[in-house]
Amino acid sequence: MNGQQQTPQLQVSELYIKRQSKDAARLRAYNKILDSIYHRIRVQSQMPNSPCSLLYTIPPFILGLPRIDLEDCVVYLVYQLRQAGFEVRYSFPNLISINWIHHERDYILDQSPIMKAMLESERVAAEKAKTNTAFNKKPKKAKSTNTVQFQNVLRPSDPSAPSVGKLPSTSDYVPPTQFLQTMETPAQKRTNEVVMPNGATSGVLADLWKL
Repeated sequence: MNGQQQTPQLQVSELYIKRQSKDAARLRAYNKILDSIYHRIRVQSQMPNSPCSLLYTIPPFILGLPRIDLEDCVVYLVYQLRQAGFEVRYSFPNLISINWIHHERDYILDQSPIMKAMLESERVAAEKAKTNTAFNKKPKKAKSTNTVQFQNVLRPSDPSAPSVGKLPSTSDYVPPTQFLQTMETPAQKRTNEVVMPNGATSGVLADLWKL
C-alpha cells in the first residue's frame, strides 16, 4: 500500500499559459498600431479642406514589441475600426482604407452651429407663416340684423307710372282702357224679365202690380 503510485494529472489550462503570454504581447502591438491610426485620423480631421478618408499601411513589425502576425493583426484592426463607426476596406497584403464621410454629414446636420442657426431661422419663419394662416382663417363677425338696407327693385316700365323724383299729380293719371270704354259706351240696364213659354217675356214688377 505504501508503494502505490499516484496517477499523473494534467490541467488543461496549463496548455495555454505560454500561448496566453504570447497573445498578450501581440495584443499590445496591435493596440499600438490602432492608437497610431486614431492619431492620424485626429490630425487629418483638424486640417482644413482635408478629405474624410486615409490609407494606412500596417507595419510588419514594431521595435520593442513581439513579432506581428499580419493576418491576425488585419482582422483585429478592421474589427475595432468598424466597431468605432468607420468604414474600412482591406487591400492585400497590408493596406487598409478608412473613411468617415458619413460622420461629417451627421456633424453638419446635427452639431454644426451654422446649420443650427439656419434651422432655427427656418423654424421661426414656419411658425410665423402658420400663425398668419390661422389668423386669416378666423371667422368674421356676423353683421347686425338691426341694420336696415334698401334695395332698388326693378319693375317693368309702365308709361302711366310717374317719373322718378317727382310727386304724382292728377294730371299724370291715365285711366285704364277698359274704364274709358265703359264710360263711352255704357252698358244697357237689364230688366228683371222672366222668360215665359213660347218666347214671351214679362217684367216681374209689372206682374206684381197686376196682382
